[in-house]
Amino acid sequence: MLKLQVRDTQASTDLPNRERENLVVLTESLVSKITWGEDQDGLAVANGVEYTSANGTSTANGKNIIVSSGALNTPKVLELSGIGDPLVLSGIGIELKVNNTGVGKNLQNQYGINVSYKLKDGAAEIGDEFQAPLMNLVPAQIVLSPEDLARSAEILTEPTNDISQAQFDGLKKLIDDGVAQTEIMWGLVTGENGSVELQLYTTDLHTFSRGTSHASSSNPEDKVIVDPQYFSAEHDWWYLAKAVMYSRNITAAEPLKSIIDYEVLPGANYTTTESIQQWLLPNFRTMSHFVGTASALPQEAGGVVDPETLIVYGTSNVRVVDCSVVPLIPGIHTQSIAYAIAEKAADILKNAA
Repeated sequence: MLKLQVRDTQASTDLPNRERENLVVLTESLVSKITWGEDQDGLAVANGVEYTSANGTSTANGKNIIVSSGALNTPKVLELSGIGDPLVLSGIGIELKVNNTGVGKNLQNQYGINVSYKLKDGAAEIGDEFQAPLMNLVPAQIVLSPEDLARSAEILTEPTNDISQAQFDGLKKLIDDGVAQTEIMWGLVTGENGSVELQLYTTDLHTFSRGTSHASSSNPEDKVIVDPQYFSAEHDWWYLAKAVMYSRNITAAEPLKSIIDYEVLPGANYTTTESIQQWLLPNFRTMSHFVGTASALPQEAGGVVDPETLIVYGTSNVRVVDCSVVPLIPGIHTQSIAYAIAEKAADILKNAA
């Protein structure tokens, strides 16, 4: 183990450079829309950004416009600027500038559920290190029995929701190739009456469900309308229930079996896949790893930005730099992906200068 470790955050880079003349950070400000100049060669050319603050409405001019509002809010900025699906824009009273029907679609996230067990008195204390690295990332071939694998293939015969055929086939291949489909995060928490509980946060990493995020009105202060459509793909719902049942196999074996008193959630009375599925509906949690709403794909495949330049299709100088450009949710936490996209965008801009 390293003796000296340093936590790295955005502040590690921002604060040492806060005096640079070409860096201005505006706080408590809200972007209203991108502003436009004259079209060139059939492409919309942005010349600035309109925003509001305590000082009223202002405009910042620039030759490169970068939208970096995250997978939930980047579609809103684009739509308020006239970029998006004509049906969505007409519904909120925004004049169409660039027809780009993929904006706000293909929303993806990971989700999971806490399975918890009361430990026997004295078995562990809060603060104890309680990890099982070999069990943290698990492929479907371990989570599912041979019979369940056959059922999985049956469910995944064809798409039943808004996922594209290419993504559907790609996710099926990840399962077939033994790529980790489940993450189990272990932790100790305080339960009722001061007891110690072991929690296994069991997740579905590669989800098939697809949702949307759109501006709710022409008013920038209004929140977005997010329709994640969780469990719109049958396999997501069924598989997460199976992952819960798999976690029970772990705790029913030694060395955990000897220190567990009883199962708290969902409880021993939930014995079937169907009953666990019903328990999941009001209790599951999301990972807040939203991606996909401005996908870097060919436009004919539903893409919003060019994968090579990150420029929004139909514009000459509007780029998206955040996790909304990720077309298919990775089986990891997305913070490192966001940093990698930013580094790539920096290289693109420097090379284009």
